[in-house]
Amino acid sequence: MGTKRVNFLKMTTIAVAVAAFTWAAPAFAAPQNGWVESGGERYWYDNGVMARDKQVYDPASDAWYWFDADGTMATDKDVFIPVSNEDRSRGKWVRYDAEGHMVKGEDYRYGGWYYFDPVTGEMAKGFRYLDSNGGKWVFYDYITGQMAHGERYIDGSHGDEPGWMYFADDTGAVTYGWQFLISDIDFKWVYYDTSTGRMVHGRRVIDGVPREFDMATGAHQFGGRYSPNEARDVLGLVNQARAAVGVAPLAWDDELAATAEVRAAELTISFSHGRPDGTSCFIIFPPAAAVGENIAAGQRSAAQVNQAWTNSPGHYANMVNPNFTKLGVSCLIDDNGYKYWVEAFSS
Repeated sequence: MGTKRVNFLKMTTIAVAVAAFTWAAPAFAAPQNGWVESGGERYWYDNGVMARDKQVYDPASDAWYWFDADGTMATDKDVFIPVSNEDRSRGKWVRYDAEGHMVKGEDYRYGGWYYFDPVTGEMAKGFRYLDSNGGKWVFYDYITGQMAHGERYIDGSHGDEPGWMYFADDTGAVTYGWQFLISDIDFKWVYYDTSTGRMVHGRRVIDGVPREFDMATGAHQFGGRYSPNEARDVLGLVNQARAAVGVAPLAWDDELAATAEVRAAELTISFSHGRPDGTSCFIIFPPAAAVGENIAAGQRSAAQVNQAWTNSPGHYANMVNPNFTKLGVSCLIDDNGYKYWVEAFSS
């Protein structure tokens, strides 16, 4: 077996440069308060403790925020805040916007309008008066909180007076007075009480006139009957007037005649080119490039009403207008024998 030789070197003195290094254990960080951003998320700390499943008020921005169970700040989100951890069955719904601020006042989202208390931020439910649109009463659904529009039944389960109501299609305002309702199979005029906004049923005196409303549907019962033969007589007289000035005759149009019947019934409520709810008469006319309407009341025959219209420059202008090609006429005789007349012209 070989023997390994080890050479021992003679030691010499070597100068060594040593850099001084001081180490100390890190001190504990002071408790942190306020905002921390990490990974694109915002968090809040109170005395070093991350806010979780709680709301926080930030004086610097003068706004309330909500932090979910994982500590992230809520944005574009509705949150239910319970009364306490012990009682989570009661509380309030609030909303936070894209910046995480608690929403207050009116807010449009999810295809509808909502309202949040200007102090507490609580989502409104039920009836509320708003200053917008000149002041209005509106209704927010008791489950979703969304503003109601159109026809709605208030069931009284939350202490409200039960009944059918109508909320304006654009503003959501409670409707009072006359309203025209139309469905796929029918239409009707109804009346909403000027104090409560509830649909009227049965007998009611309105503007000094006794009215009858169906007990089930609320539809106004116009009474009377139509006289189609007298309506047709008007067409012949109008075409005589047109021939006298060299204008082509008008053709009878069933759709315009149906429109004229609706308008004649409306004249028993309000004798005007405006409908009982204040809208223009022309919104129920079939679409056309040009339309016109003549109305009258009290004349006892087609000849009398035609003469009255002929003697009026504005009405006569409709009768001989060369832009019109079609006509529908209605004669409605009420229960007292009083006649209402309508001519509906169209190109």
